[in-house]
Amino acid sequence: MPLPICGIFCRTSIMSRMILITLGLLFAIPYGHANNDSWSHAVDLATRAVVSISVDHPRAFDENWNQSTQATGFVVDADRGIVLTNRHVIGPGPSVAYATFNTKEQVTLQPLYRDPVHDFGFYKYNPEQLQHTTPPQLDLVPEQASVGTEIRIVGNDAGEQLSILDGTLARLDRDAPQYGFGRYNDFNTFYLQAASGSSGGSSGSPVVNKAGQVIALNAGARTRAATSYFLPLEPVRYALEMLQANKTPLRGTLFTIFKAQTFAELRKLGLSADTESTYRKYKSVHPGMLTVGQILPGSAAKRVLAEGDILLSVNQRPITGFAELATVLNAQVNQTVEVCVERAGTSPCFALPVADLEAARPKSYLEFDGALLHELSYQQAIHFNRKLGGVYLANPGFSLAQAGVGKGSLITHVDETALENLDQLETQLKTWQPGQQLELRYITLSANRADRFASVEVDLRWFSSHSCDEDSADGVWRCEAIVSPDKTGVVINADGESAGKPGKRQAGIVHVRFNMPFAISGQEAGQNQGVGLIVDPTQGLVVTSRTVVSSPVGNIYLTLNGQVEVPATFLRAHPSYNLVMLQYDPNAFADTPIKPVRWSQRAAGAGDEHTITGVDNEHKPREQQATVAEVEPIQFPISAPPKFQNTNTELLQYVNGPADFTGVIYDRRDRVAGLWQRFVHSSSGRTRTWSRGLPARLVQHFVENDQWFDSGTYWFPISKAQVNRRGLSRLDNPPEFAKLFELTRITAGTEAYTSMRKGDVLFQVNGSTISSLQDISLAAQAPDVTFTVLRNGKVIDVKLQTTPRQGVQTTDLVFWSGAVVQQVPLALPRERQLSQEGVYVSFYRFGSPASRSGLLANMRIVGINDQAITSIPDFINAVEALPDRANVRLRVIDLNDRPRVLKLETNYDYWPNSHLRLKEGEWQRTPLKHRP
Repeated sequence: MPLPICGIFCRTSIMSRMILITLGLLFAIPYGHANNDSWSHAVDLATRAVVSISVDHPRAFDENWNQSTQATGFVVDADRGIVLTNRHVIGPGPSVAYATFNTKEQVTLQPLYRDPVHDFGFYKYNPEQLQHTTPPQLDLVPEQASVGTEIRIVGNDAGEQLSILDGTLARLDRDAPQYGFGRYNDFNTFYLQAASGSSGGSSGSPVVNKAGQVIALNAGARTRAATSYFLPLEPVRYALEMLQANKTPLRGTLFTIFKAQTFAELRKLGLSADTESTYRKYKSVHPGMLTVGQILPGSAAKRVLAEGDILLSVNQRPITGFAELATVLNAQVNQTVEVCVERAGTSPCFALPVADLEAARPKSYLEFDGALLHELSYQQAIHFNRKLGGVYLANPGFSLAQAGVGKGSLITHVDETALENLDQLETQLKTWQPGQQLELRYITLSANRADRFASVEVDLRWFSSHSCDEDSADGVWRCEAIVSPDKTGVVINADGESAGKPGKRQAGIVHVRFNMPFAISGQEAGQNQGVGLIVDPTQGLVVTSRTVVSSPVGNIYLTLNGQVEVPATFLRAHPSYNLVMLQYDPNAFADTPIKPVRWSQRAAGAGDEHTITGVDNEHKPREQQATVAEVEPIQFPISAPPKFQNTNTELLQYVNGPADFTGVIYDRRDRVAGLWQRFVHSSSGRTRTWSRGLPARLVQHFVENDQWFDSGTYWFPISKAQVNRRGLSRLDNPPEFAKLFELTRITAGTEAYTSMRKGDVLFQVNGSTISSLQDISLAAQAPDVTFTVLRNGKVIDVKLQTTPRQGVQTTDLVFWSGAVVQQVPLALPRERQLSQEGVYVSFYRFGSPASRSGLLANMRIVGINDQAITSIPDFINAVEALPDRANVRLRVIDLNDRPRVLKLETNYDYWPNSHLRLKEGEWQRTPLKHRP
């Protein structure tokens, strides 16, 4: 993946196979080598027009942090003092910059214009400031760019040394380079690519031909491929001409990202032969057409266009490339156009408004407590897959960072007030007092659809509060102080100091070995080992950990006393606790006397002495004395990929608990006090493991029940002091409570999802006080439950229906085109608050049709061709109707709830289809038919 060339002093991490290159051009050709007779005029002209730019970004804004960097630009209008460079050099927010000419003379630069989408922008300077040089202006001639054209890229190396890179244009229709999720990315344009023979170029450098004309703008590079990427100049020249006429460039948009596709690819999307014949006659730099790739939610296009539509015309003008599309839309800003597409053999036309793209660029921001917030930009709205509007956190500053709200968060609510724009936040900010407690709801790019809650105490003492707006006349952001009436607080002096106030237990223990052949429900394939406890020898029932047996798919083996290994079957799993029930043939261990389990009825507490008995991976008996340190509530963060995680419980932590084996916890009377287990969490490629004890109360309930009710709520203890700040201390008759708990997560699709709110503080369940997380879960084991909660300073009763959960959630697997497809696992609505629509891709194989098409794990398939997919039977019916070598249009949704259209070609020679179904405790495979 390439990176923008943004400067050697950028606060940006260097990724493998990528490079950030600033003024200097690596492996640059010395000036004398390039300055031969055929290029001397072009090089001389370019070097006098090129400037070295030093730029400071004083505020974090959009995807950027505040930073200092250097780059390159060049004069395109000497009389007006206009310099062309990259958008990522100017930045989307405040910018302070200087230009140094080849004579070392320096002038001040003011932002004149940055394109809302494309990677170009203009600075302006006062030509009268130049006393010792008269720079030439370089002409922009995009029509001179053609494959095979020899070029020179002229830039400055950190303002010290001129560098000249040679190359040859190899492509004119390269897709816009992608710089990373959550970062700036260009779209709706082709890029030029040069076989430059080196590792890149400098930001904002001109790409010139032998005549000294600029035919492209240098923008990015990939080192391993030894190629550079250049922005075509059609949109640049259009914007420059508008600015020279003292007009603001009009940029129209349908809030849709289009993709360029070849005719071969278009046929797979359903392009008719007649349409292909017609459009092949039009001359274009790209032999193909445009298709709809992504549509911004909330836009007019979202209501009528669909991903995968093939664009035919706009206002009856045939469209084959991005330049023609931009020309039409730029001329129709704030007007309506007729857009015609080809879709599944039809050619519908729609009347769509053309929005002003410049209006979608944030031009105001707020500062308080060192934080900076502005309205969601078009760029970030694409990443979030959300409509425009809302408040984006560009810098968390002090109080928000303390509350765990990070950069890139989208603030959706403050104290239950929905934030649609920055003005609403400013109105609230004017009323805040130092020390005031705020309740924030927000989402992040890393877990987009999962609503998060934070309790923030604003300080307002150490940082001033400002409201700032961009002044279009000079590009400076003008700020006004925000002063709340009757604000009090600690005053900070100039020196920074405050001036105000301040043996026999082994009989029922078995070794468990589990082999899983492929990933299911986010759980990785491979072998796991652990310990189980025989809880009913007459029926052959064993309870063990979901960390050990993570899925009903796989081979399970039990070993007692290290003697003989017998197979077992997956009976059921608890939906919320780290527990699985297995079953084996009772006759297998008939010769070994196994006493019934005696459960401890006393809740464990700090200081209790226990014995942890188990078996290690070599089947050796292990035993260790341990002292309870605390009964610790635990809540794991969101996993990646989504998978089961233990919820709503306190776990036993020991001063000296064993780390090298798992087992059963016994009290002094040899009663089972719990299970000593491992808990695993995975995210961002990193896996962490904890050893903790699961209390006997929960294990016993699981053993004695085969159906559970899920309230869809997930709680965590909260102190009374924290709740007092939310209004508990102001209640006349507060309800009784043993402990207080805060609602931290809600499962999508449950009644709680619409009835409960994150941040609710729980007093009672079904009218009874509660002392632990286990109390909450066990009290909710009924068809309905009533929670008494504190919300917005008021105590309310919320009665809701619970959801019955089965012990086996995955009962069907379909093997299709190299992908393993299953029911959507509970982890998606539970962790990501995503719906369970469609079917879920749990695994795919390299070299398969699924791999080639981009049908990756964790995607949900919601449509095949024109058929909606809502369940495994729907999916089976659809794939059985597909012949061999069929071109299939897949509608999928990723973990950001973003829809996509993929193209897949079936291949039954190497990837035949089959259905694996769990029936009466056994997995049965059935080949799937397919149409001849």
